[in-house]
Formats: sequence, C-alpha cells, structure tokens
Amino acid sequence: MKTPPLYSDRSFFFQDELSWFLSPAIKDFSSFCLARVPSCFFEAPASSSGKYHPEYTKQKGGLVLHTRAAMGIAKKLLEGRIQDFQRDLFCASPDDFHDALLLALLFHDSCKYGAEERPYDPSMHTVFEHPLIAGEFLRTYADIYKNLRGKPPFPKNDFAIVMLAAQAVVTHMGVFNISKYSNIVLPSVVHASWLGQVVHICDLIASDCHIQYLFNHHIEEGHNG
Repeated sequence: MKTPPLYSDRSFFFQDELSWFLSPAIKDFSSFCLARVPSCFFEAPASSSGKYHPEYTKQKGGLVLHTRAAMGIAKKLLEGRIQDFQRDLFCASPDDFHDALLLALLFHDSCKYGAEERPYDPSMHTVFEHPLIAGEFLRTYADIYKNLRGKPPFPKNDFAIVMLAAQAVVTHMGVFNISKYSNIVLPSVVHASWLGQVVHICDLIASDCHIQYLFNHHIEEGHNG
C-alpha cells in the first residue's frame, strides 16, 4: 500500500472539531492520522451513488462535510451529557467517552473509498467494509504513534481511548451491516458498547437526506489539502 503524501495543513479541514478534544495527546494523534488517510477522503462526496446523504454532502469534499456534521451532532449530545445517560462500562470516565466519541466520528469514514492512496476519481465507488478498514487504520497508527521518537509519551489511558474509538468505528454502520454487493457481514451495533451505539446515531442523523447541517465556518474552496 502506498503511503499518502503528508499534508501539514490537513488539520485545516477540521480546525474547529480538533479544538473540541479534551486530551492534547488525542488531538495531536488525530492530526497525525489525518496526515495519513487516503487523499480521496478530502476530495470525495459522502456517497458515490448519490443516495442516502443530504445534497450538500454529494459534492466534491462532501465526505469531509458529512464527517464534520456527525462530529457537530456529537458535540451537541455531549453538551446534553449523553455520556451520563447510560454509563459505558468500557470508558473509565465521561471525559474518555467524550474524546473516544469525537475520535471515532472523525475517522469513521476515513477509508470509505478504501485504504489505498489515490486521488478521488468520479468513477470510484465506496467500499462496504470500510468500517473494518478504518478501525484497523486507527489501531495500526496508534501503535506507530506511541513508539515515535520526538513525540511525548502516549499516555496509557489515551491509547485505550483510541482502541475504544476503533471498535466503535467498526460497528458504525449499525443495522445496515449487510449488502447485496458484498459477502461481508459487518459487526452489529446491537452488540456494541454505548459508545458504539452513539457513534451510529450521530452518523445516521448526519446522513439523513432531510437534514442540512449549518457550519460555523466553511472550508475555503480550492484549499490544497
């Protein structure tokens, strides 16, 4: 697999959302991973078929807009203390739930068009098993990140947050875990943690064709990321 070009300004696309993380290490890890996701993530629409997503996400760069919308929905739920509605037994604290939720949503569709490094082309199709690929992406780069020289130590608790987020990514398709175009059956959200269920809910709302999310600021058209 080719290594994607490392764009130092890829965090620009999520400048608001990255500021929501409570842990500086998780924020830095997120920027580290954004520099390594396939380039097409920043260029592709949220849907290759034109179905199942609102109009504003069907344009070039729509996958980023969908991701930002899902994170914005999560932020509002966190402000309403959804982390207290049902205690997630796998999260050590509400703050862990907070950062794991945002991290999972930031990367839930990061490999929607596959893991191979390539620019977006309109002939490309989304990959049904992308939750499995994205979950493995997070786990792989967590191991790499914690062993990097020149980086501050990756706190054990923050590493655990990444693992929780990776598992929530795997189940984010919820009940839509089978496809006539694939023989893969994705893990069901029915057996997911509370974190995994909330990730699915945020993704589902952000994907609704009748809902248009309004952003505090828009990404500059033509920004080279």
